[in-house]
Amino acid sequence: MAGTSSINGLISGLRTDEIVTKMMELAKRPQTKLQTDKTDAQLRLSTWQNLNVRIMALKSKVDSLAVSNAFENCQANSSDLSVLQATAGVGASPGTYFLKVINRAQGHQVAGAASGESATPFTSAGAVIGTGNVSFSFDNDHTKDFTVKIDTANNTLTGLRDSINRENKGIQASIINTGSTSSPAYQLLLTCSETGEISQFTVDADESIGIDFSGVIQKGTDAEIQFGGGGDGSNPITVKKSSNTITDLIAGVTLNIVNHAPDKTIKLEVVRGTSVIKNSIQEFVAQYNDLADAISEQFAYDPATNITQPLMGSWDLQQVQMTLNSLIGSVVTGVEKQFSALATLGITLDSSGHLQIDEAALNKALESNLQDVSRLFASDLRSDSSHISMLSSSAETQPASLNGWEVNITQAARQAQVTAAGAFASSLNADETLTIYTNSSSSANIALKQRWSLDRVISEINKYADKTQATAIATRADGSVSADPNENVYLSIRSVRYGGDADVNVYSSTDINVGNTTGFGNVVVTSQEPGAGSGLRALDVVGTINGEACTGKGQILTAEPNNPKSSIKGLTLLITSSSAMVSKVYFTKGIATSLRDSLVDMTSSNGTVTKAQDALTETMSDIDKNIADIAERLRIQEDKLYTQFNAMEAQLARLQQQGQYLTQQIAAMNNTYSK
Repeated sequence: MAGTSSINGLISGLRTDEIVTKMMELAKRPQTKLQTDKTDAQLRLSTWQNLNVRIMALKSKVDSLAVSNAFENCQANSSDLSVLQATAGVGASPGTYFLKVINRAQGHQVAGAASGESATPFTSAGAVIGTGNVSFSFDNDHTKDFTVKIDTANNTLTGLRDSINRENKGIQASIINTGSTSSPAYQLLLTCSETGEISQFTVDADESIGIDFSGVIQKGTDAEIQFGGGGDGSNPITVKKSSNTITDLIAGVTLNIVNHAPDKTIKLEVVRGTSVIKNSIQEFVAQYNDLADAISEQFAYDPATNITQPLMGSWDLQQVQMTLNSLIGSVVTGVEKQFSALATLGITLDSSGHLQIDEAALNKALESNLQDVSRLFASDLRSDSSHISMLSSSAETQPASLNGWEVNITQAARQAQVTAAGAFASSLNADETLTIYTNSSSSANIALKQRWSLDRVISEINKYADKTQATAIATRADGSVSADPNENVYLSIRSVRYGGDADVNVYSSTDINVGNTTGFGNVVVTSQEPGAGSGLRALDVVGTINGEACTGKGQILTAEPNNPKSSIKGLTLLITSSSAMVSKVYFTKGIATSLRDSLVDMTSSNGTVTKAQDALTETMSDIDKNIADIAERLRIQEDKLYTQFNAMEAQLARLQQQGQYLTQQIAAMNNTYSK
């Protein structure tokens, strides 16, 4: 009972609570209907949320097929893994190579034993040695040379070992026993941490130390691989590398030399990893079928039970279904006709709306026409010029016609560059420090040594490229590079970045007038203020795509985003040309790319799926408000009914009292007159 208490028909005899309850039950019917509507809306929302999860799951599978580099994965196969192992990574291309592993790279090793006219072997690792200096000299790079000082604090074999290791200069010292347990003979073993000829070093110890380091027990040698040489008249190519792990011989392929086998020809095949691609296609098909089943279930109706699904008749869901069916059955424009639809790969829709895969047809396409398969699924841009490649496209980028789009570059991008005022002599006359930095990096003070050549200076500067965001090259005085190496005798510093906001700054510790220097001098010179040298300002690329003006930033050319009629909207190209040029590009949009874009659109904030869920959430919020409003009105109405019933009972009580009073008065009057 709400609000007002009831006397429950004390006078009238009416069952007030029952009457009010019945009346309120009738009044609550709209509220009950709203509760049912909310339950239905919640069920529809849950169904949409379930479908949204399946849509996102499909998108994750489509993502692996929507970009062309997904079809560029390769695998490397060696005919003898006990000799040569290989892995293919980014940038690998199919190819077959026949090679021999002539030699493995190995690190230089030197052994030190007791020396002197009456030298006896060291009988313990802690054997005392003399004092003095032990100097290490690297045959191929004297900048690594170092010296260890032995005094009374470390004049033991163990002390020398530990002192060498503490230097951390690339020489690992250890102690070995070349004798026996009963008659030990300890020696110091020195091993270079690097391999190859660059690991060769010599050790010069003062005679007072009492250790002879002349024993080279393993010479540092390069790995040696021979390509070809399979018959008379052949001219094999021999390649030497300092490491047994080789990453710069075959693009995108890492070689690992396990053993040398100079008389054995190894067949190395780099092939497309079609098994990975096939698996991605199979997962895509399975996920599509899962979503298709979930959608079809919502439109199913069983007349025997008269049960319908929550989204039966949903126009939004019908739109989703029609979009998916349309894309799956679409023909991709701009690609070879025989690979322009999923059906050409043996992927077809059956009567139930399921995708089915003809394994034989798919395998054949993947093995023989992988590039065409890639264009069927992914977005792709082909260019008549090797200087144009695609960085990205968007859902708004439309496929080009068969004639393609013309790319007209009127200004190529350029790096900032500053060239020394003076030519580089045969070598530096003295030590010199160059300070180099760009407007997007921190500075580096690069120490250059006396007698270093121009090539050695360039090599040292380029070691700091990650920090300075600049590299060094040899050029003419005007900063250009001649085909004749003898003309490139000026040191130039060039920014890594392209574009109008790039700059490069150089300062030398040495006056240019000293002679035999880098040629920069001890004043700051830049690409824009090169002093007595020459400078090149950085430039952004300028050009059009399909006749439409674009924005250039460094080497990146981007279509204008605010042109609603543009077919190239969202397209970004990388232009690596060093001069103006005109070329054609052909952009195609595969089924996976189009499907991905549609799925993203469906689930975006303004997409069909999201808006359907938002509408149901809003509906339930409105229902909750209406239910609360009705509940308040019912509370007021119930209170009013009880008030009215209570008033009626009170009035009846008063009337009853009046009746009793009149009855008493009449009885009294009758008694009076009867006497």
